Amino acid sequence: MLRFLQLLCEGHHEHLQNHLREQKNQHGNKQPNSFDFIAYIATILGQYVKNYVNCYSTEMGIQMIEALVEFVQGPC
Repeated sequence: MLRFLQLLCEGHHEHLQNHLREQKNQHGNKQPNSFDFIAYIATILGQYVKNYVNCYSTEMGIQMIEALVEFVQGPC
């Protein structure tokens, strides 16, 4: 799932990057059930580093970091 979201944001697609932070309705207002994917993944990464890092799970950690970088990376 992270890889899919990462691919959607590649090329510094600002609209999708902002959509991952908060979902807005057609009038530009934040929806009440909006979800901050970036904050959630950062929280999961913190828990992963504290509790689950081992030689068998490094690919998952690397994917979380790569996805977060792509989500927040601005235009070049």
